[in-house]
Amino acid sequence: TEQSDEWLSEVSGEWVLRVPGGAIAKYAVPAPDRGGWGMDSATVDSITFKYKSFEEEQTNDILGKWYRKTANQPKHSYLDELIEFSQSFDVKVIWVLNLYIDPQLAIFPVEYLLLNGVDIIGVEMGNESYSQVDHDFFEYSKRVNMVAPMVRALGLKVYHPAAPSGTRFRPDHADWNFKLNQAYGHEGFVFHPYFDQREFSA
Repeated sequence: TEQSDEWLSEVSGEWVLRVPGGAIAKYAVPAPDRGGWGMDSATVDSITFKYKSFEEEQTNDILGKWYRKTANQPKHSYLDELIEFSQSFDVKVIWVLNLYIDPQLAIFPVEYLLLNGVDIIGVEMGNESYSQVDHDFFEYSKRVNMVAPMVRALGLKVYHPAAPSGTRFRPDHADWNFKLNQAYGHEGFVFHPYFDQREFSA
């Protein structure tokens, strides 16, 4: 918005933007010729019930929610909007990759942004992927291993989503983080804290 642009222009320093944010990352199929994040109903249908997570999205109308978001996408691509934004404000980007689509489609937006001068400092392997795959580390690794080599070949750092590990102990979270460290301890991690008294006391 004009207001947020004004605020950004007033504050000096380095900005990092993580996009696409949240659950939308598992539906995004962005390309210059696809509006918005490139979502379509076929992608929503193929992914929703296989990788839905009430922990990630606390709604009983999950299909209706994503059909509405798909229908309300603008005609222009958010990729081009992101390119323009990063040029205006010298913003660095952490790209949240869609693990659940064809790897060539998943890596395309990364390549497109790089070719257009966007400073991508890392690529995260999905959003809260631990809950989407129901803490099935084999399923996660299978999908990561299809696309992460392409990310590394571009000279970019791969980041993996660590499960929250605050004051509420969950064995499935602890097991996920243990396996994550064993398999990908040489790479980066993204910590997803929930600031709602489930994980922290305030």
